[in-house]
Amino acid sequence: MAEDDVPAAGNPRKFVLLVYLSAIPLGLAGVLLLVWGNWLGWVALGLAVVQVGLGVKEQLKIGRD
Repeated sequence: MAEDDVPAAGNPRKFVLLVYLSAIPLGLAGVLLLVWGNWLGWVALGLAVVQVGLGVKEQLKIGRD
C-alpha cells in the first residue's frame, strides 16, 4: 500500500480530522439508542466523548511541534 493511499499518512492534521469525524456516528448511535431506551446509548456516547478527547490530545500535540 502506497503512502498516498492512506488518508492520514504523513499529515497529522488529516488524522485529527478523521478522529473528530469518527466521533459523529458514535454520538448519533448513542442518541438513537438512548431514544429507544437502550442503556448501550450511554456506552456509545461515552466512546464518542473519549474519541473527541483523543482528537483534542492529538491537536495539542501538533500545536507543540
